[in-house]
Amino acid sequence: MVDAGVGSPSAREIAQHAGVGLRTVFDRFADMDDLQLTATAEKFDRLAVATPVVPDTGSLDHRIDAMTAVRATLHEEVTAVRLAAQRQECCFAALRALVDGWDHRCALDIVRVFGPEFTAMSGERRDNVGAAVETAWSWSYWNQLRQRRSLSIDRSASIVSCAVRALLR
Repeated sequence: MVDAGVGSPSAREIAQHAGVGLRTVFDRFADMDDLQLTATAEKFDRLAVATPVVPDTGSLDHRIDAMTAVRATLHEEVTAVRLAAQRQECCFAALRALVDGWDHRCALDIVRVFGPEFTAMSGERRDNVGAAVETAWSWSYWNQLRQRRSLSIDRSASIVSCAVRALLR
């Protein structure tokens, strides 16, 4: 339902959407937090399975373009869930941990794909550039470009690629 634009559906709306009674919803989930946590985890799991693997070989430009394309698709797919989670993660530790785990998975992929570039850098520079690249490819930065600045997917991807190129060269 969140993907369909219903930001914080009620238990009654969820039951109606699923074609079940309200009691059935709470037979399956302890409370609304449990339902949101499960729905978010399932969304992340589906995306992880469906996400193409970005090659860790080829030119720097090719890898940046490939990572940007994958991230753009991922961020577009996960935005509704991330916005819903954002409203509750400050006071719901399990949801925050789930989102942090997703972000960590994404960060590890950056290290895998751009390992040679990071290895060639000195300690502090590597840490700083790594954090900046991770931020440039983060959902938060993507959301800033897409929602706050109202930029198109293509324009946002171009900005992200430009930032990452500048950092990794």
